[in-house]
Amino acid sequence: MDEYNLELFRQRENILSNSGLRSYFSFLYEIVNQELETFDSILEVGAGAAISEIFLKQPIVRTDILPFNEFNVLGDCAMERLPFKDSSFDAVLAFDSIHHSDQPSKAILELLRVIRKGGKIIIVEPFVSPLSYLPYKIFHYEETSWNFKEQGSIELSLRNLNPETGDQGVSRFVINQLSNRRSTNFPKLIVSITYLSPFSFFATGGVSKPLKTPKIFVNFLIQVEKLIPNFIMKFLASRVILTITK
Repeated sequence: MDEYNLELFRQRENILSNSGLRSYFSFLYEIVNQELETFDSILEVGAGAAISEIFLKQPIVRTDILPFNEFNVLGDCAMERLPFKDSSFDAVLAFDSIHHSDQPSKAILELLRVIRKGGKIIIVEPFVSPLSYLPYKIFHYEETSWNFKEQGSIELSLRNLNPETGDQGVSRFVINQLSNRRSTNFPKLIVSITYLSPFSFFATGGVSKPLKTPKIFVNFLIQVEKLIPNFIMKFLASRVILTITK
């Protein structure tokens, strides 16, 4: 097992063994499950060590740039150039993966290509808000851009092919692109945006170096956060879930 796969395996084991972290991810995947439960054929991009397998019981085709054979994750599947025919799936899940692309517009167009009309793309991502910017900037090993700039080249850059790189600010860029009705990048889509977790995610410490935060405290923070209106959460959130309907 190479160094990258070993790190993904560690992250999976951290989620399994750390009760606070597992509780937080159970919360996120419960929302994802509500969006996916009516679909039969589901593709996951950037699946890594198949963490979704822990929380989702539906049959899912899991893919990534690199294979993870132990968890049936198919390799050589960059999200910007998927090896599937048009309209092959009912839905696509991208959990903590879009921010690893420096061509996220190209990636989302590719995800739209492989789902059928009426299908959904579920994107779960870090979100850089006025509150979360500094914690991400100081403590996270990946880049944190307030105004992410998309790579202009049509060809995939070297960063696309390095799964260990990423930018926490990609979700802000994607939201702006999807919200811009003048944009020619995307057709008319139904987009739902849910901002989440100003405190609960950071309380876990994250998947690479989780804290020993009690499950009961993480759950308490999640319940408190549910009381915050979405328009206020936009300025506080550290996480976002985008649901795009074709």
